[in-house]
Amino acid sequence: MATNLRSNFADFFGSAKLPQLEAVILAKTDSYTSMIPILFNQENMTTDIYQTTTHSGLRNPSLKNENSPVTFQTMKAGFDKTYTALTYATGYRISKEMVDDGKFSFIERATNSFAKGMFEIKELKAAEVFDDGFTVNGYDGVPLFSVSHPLENGNGSFGINRPSTGSELSISSFRELRNIMQDTLNENGQRVKYMPSIFVVPQALQDDAAEIIKSTMNPENANNAVNTVYNMCQLLPGGFWNYLESDTAFFFLADKSDHYLMHMDRQGLEITTDYDTHAFAHEVIASSRFDQGYSSWRGVVGNPGQ
Repeated sequence: MATNLRSNFADFFGSAKLPQLEAVILAKTDSYTSMIPILFNQENMTTDIYQTTTHSGLRNPSLKNENSPVTFQTMKAGFDKTYTALTYATGYRISKEMVDDGKFSFIERATNSFAKGMFEIKELKAAEVFDDGFTVNGYDGVPLFSVSHPLENGNGSFGINRPSTGSELSISSFRELRNIMQDTLNENGQRVKYMPSIFVVPQALQDDAAEIIKSTMNPENANNAVNTVYNMCQLLPGGFWNYLESDTAFFFLADKSDHYLMHMDRQGLEITTDYDTHAFAHEVIASSRFDQGYSSWRGVVGNPGQ
């Protein structure tokens, strides 16, 4: 029978480096399923800040009668959004005595917890885009989900990407939110008719969401009525995103090419290891730099629930 001897871990620790722990943390972090690549457009930042700007487009061509001049249009500047690379870091120390006494199960648990924390901070910060979407003002002076997004053409018109009153998830509220997405206005007030691609719900709504999306018959109708939203869009892997704080809010995202949720990486996960000769302790530090947010409200819609 194989025995885990202290000598078998000789390469696990060193006087200056902990290369094996570094590999374990990186591998463990990569093993978790992240929703960020599904929900966000991901780009790398080459500097500490990254700025995007919206602007009005050109309206559709209008009828030009014979011998009449062409109508020229003017594009107008919209709103700026700045992403700033913020540093998230943590560390832990392993005493020489723990290593000498072979407390490798405790060290393993600490390492796994450490890796999960570095994974979860990104998910939590990404989920804040949705959690804050009904209450925290964004680049255009209103929250991400609002009934009063000022359009870039400057004519006083507004865009809408939420119902005026929250309601619990049902076939009716699903259809209402879908219709709001299909009525999305572009920068000049023209309808662009986005379609839902991803249905995002918290854990508390996972069963209701699955019934709505996957039932061929209307689950709220006892007369075998056809479910007109069957397979209209996709649920997230696993059916829900467990980092959302609200138990009642639900969201639609259009295709990633049609929305502007952004996750900006400046520095991926980096592991630094060292040995404190004065404290007789091995040190492990992990850090990452990133930001997240949205450059436009279009292509996402939300209902805060009830």
